[in-house]
Amino acid sequence: MLVPFSITEFDGGIASDSRNAAPNEFAIAQNFDTYSKSHKLIPYRDMENEAGTLGVYAIKSVVLFTDSGGTQNLFALGNVSGQTYPQILEKSANIVTGTFAISTTGAGAAGTVIATSLVGYKNQNKLYFMKTNGGNTIIDSYDPATNTYASTVGTITGTSATAVYPQPFRHPQDDILYFGAGRVIASLNATTFTAAALTLPAGFTITSFTDFGVYLAITCAPLDQGGKSVCFLWGRDTSLTTVEEVVDLGEGAAMIGENVGGAILFVSNVSQAGGSLIDIAPKIVVRYYTGGLARVAREVQWTGTGTQTTLLHNFKAKKDDNLFFSCKQYVENKTVNQLWVVGRNNSGGFFITPDRLINNDTALTGNIDGFSIVGDYLWAGYNGDGSLKRTNDAATYTAACIYESPVINSGDSVKKKDFKGITVYTEPMPTAGQIVCKYRINAETSYTTIFTHTTDNSTGHSSINIESSGAALPEHTELQIRVESTGGA
Repeated sequence: MLVPFSITEFDGGIASDSRNAAPNEFAIAQNFDTYSKSHKLIPYRDMENEAGTLGVYAIKSVVLFTDSGGTQNLFALGNVSGQTYPQILEKSANIVTGTFAISTTGAGAAGTVIATSLVGYKNQNKLYFMKTNGGNTIIDSYDPATNTYASTVGTITGTSATAVYPQPFRHPQDDILYFGAGRVIASLNATTFTAAALTLPAGFTITSFTDFGVYLAITCAPLDQGGKSVCFLWGRDTSLTTVEEVVDLGEGAAMIGENVGGAILFVSNVSQAGGSLIDIAPKIVVRYYTGGLARVAREVQWTGTGTQTTLLHNFKAKKDDNLFFSCKQYVENKTVNQLWVVGRNNSGGFFITPDRLINNDTALTGNIDGFSIVGDYLWAGYNGDGSLKRTNDAATYTAACIYESPVINSGDSVKKKDFKGITVYTEPMPTAGQIVCKYRINAETSYTTIFTHTTDNSTGHSSINIESSGAALPEHTELQIRVESTGGA
């Protein structure tokens, strides 16, 4: 009896169990938009080097900001060449294809910049950012309209013991800008700076801010391995020393909290790279909170052997009600070190999957140092050497886009089956476009190519054998399919 198996939806993300996956889940996908409403695998454009010699400025975050004069530019934060001091750079001609110019008036003269802390504050029409100096965390500002740099707008006594600082956050309820260092929250209300608006209990470090109704949701990781993370819900009343609610986020380090569709999504790791003597199998855990308890939505287990490679940063961005973050995790026999995304799919369930590559097909020798998403463009610093790329403004797709199906076993992983044929449907193939279809069976860890398809304007390709040799497709108990897409313009 012939049993057809069709995959027409891809928005379920990585399956917790590849042998018992939902129809829209997969083993892994990389550099594809799998979660759009189009029921397609949509390849991402290549990343290209940002214009200019920018490595010496170590840019890790960018912000699109309109100053008090109505001029909109793209601003970046790095360090002064040869120093650790803050340095503002900007694009004024074309915010995508233009070249960053160094602001000679936007340079600090002391401290070590926290280059992922750049934020625009419309209340004052200024850019704000953080640095450390003399054991303190200091907030500086830059006014683009007047080219005025202000050092030490405010000082938070102390720094983060883990060198992790949350992105400054403006709460929409009160238009107050909040900063965090260690367990202390500072606030900037127009021109009024409060150095210790709230001090949290000892044993935690603040990793992320977001809003949850009237509350400031403060995600915190434990300082001790094996401890639990929490989210403090604070009503922003500085006359009180307590918070309204504490949400238990379970074991591990919660690095990200973000309001997505009215729920707070938390991303935690158990445990960080290199690090824990008490965790045998590190994992990335996504929880969601709408009130009551924070519940587990998805998990991605580390599946390698030897030294742990899991690494979750607290960099984040939200676009189209999806949460993007950077993570290194060993999945499906390989290290996946790139942008990831979590959100809700068409049926209302949660998904998590690797998203865009940072350095195209070249593996990172270091890690992602910071990223920002502006419109449909991604900017990302990586490798710890000042490397900076952004989404290509041209429609080029040379980086490999990969999809690996869940295990196909027709409900029985013991009974033998014959693999009769396969069809891959596509949009009309572009010039220089290429689709490679592969399989692996049973306990195999490598894939065998079935066909390579390059015919311009075709909308799919079918095969009933291994086309390079004419050999029959194999008998199997379990089957996985891999599709690789490259090329086109």
